[in-house]
Amino acid sequence: MNLLRLVARPLLAAPFVLDAVSALTRPQDHVERARAVRPLLDRIPGFEDLDDSTLRLATRLAGGATLVAALAFATGRAARTSATVLAAAALPIALVNHPVWAATDKEERVEQAKGLLLRGALVGAMTIAAVDRQGRPSAQWRYGAWRVHRGQLDQLRSQERQAAALRAAKVEEAHARALEKAASRALGQARLEGGVERVLAPAAQVGRR
Repeated sequence: MNLLRLVARPLLAAPFVLDAVSALTRPQDHVERARAVRPLLDRIPGFEDLDDSTLRLATRLAGGATLVAALAFATGRAARTSATVLAAAALPIALVNHPVWAATDKEERVEQAKGLLLRGALVGAMTIAAVDRQGRPSAQWRYGAWRVHRGQLDQLRSQERQAAALRAAKVEEAHARALEKAASRALGQARLEGGVERVLAPAAQVGRR
């Protein structure tokens, strides 16, 4: 982890840590703020009949998960996974804490919009952190490099096979030439011996007489 990440990660995780601690220690405050988004929850199947006790339990569970993810991100442990969790958690937190549609006047609407935009910036930052590979190549790049490397190896093997076949052909050709020369020498020797015998044969016949 370089110095920039060492400083930036705790700063980005700090708002999530504060929200998580607040959710764990004061869940009722979050339940009260969640009433602004209750009409949205009622439209989701399975969320129509949630009572306050269930919401408090869900708030504590979400706070615990957020706290674990924030601390992991701040310390650089499973940074991409924890950043993904925080990015997913940041959006509903932003909607609950800054319900722009529930503002009663212009000033409140502006303040809620500012807070929502700041939370949106956190979502963007965590999304970027979730895909930060710290200079390591992606799986797609590694697969492409592996395919190129495999193609180069196949080409080298093909060239080696062609070179081996060419060497074998040259050896076979040299062997055939050697056999041809040996046969030619043997034939010449046989012809020479036959010529000598023809020359010596009359002399041998004269000697016998």
